[in-house]
Amino acid sequence: FLRDGNERIRIQAVQSSHAVRRVAPVGVRLPLYVGASSKVLIAFEEPQKQEELLHDESWPAYFDKAQFRKQIEEIRGLGYATSVEEREQGAAAVSS
Repeated sequence: FLRDGNERIRIQAVQSSHAVRRVAPVGVRLPLYVGASSKVLIAFEEPQKQEELLHDESWPAYFDKAQFRKQIEEIRGLGYATSVEEREQGAAAVSS
């Protein structure tokens, strides 16, 4: 994924040969407030850019930005992010 404004765009995908798999198609645009890839893209932005992104009006009103900030700090330390059923039921992701 690459960040484009307040979205991310899939630029490459590798399909698994296993029966159970889920990969968003190349070119799809997804929001930055869900998913492991989004968290990594935001975690490694400059702090000022992080704040700009978190204040964008496209984020849902119910979204807990304080909790997200904590996750971002953890991700910066770990170097990777995980998500479980954030975007799609039954799906999980890891991104670095």
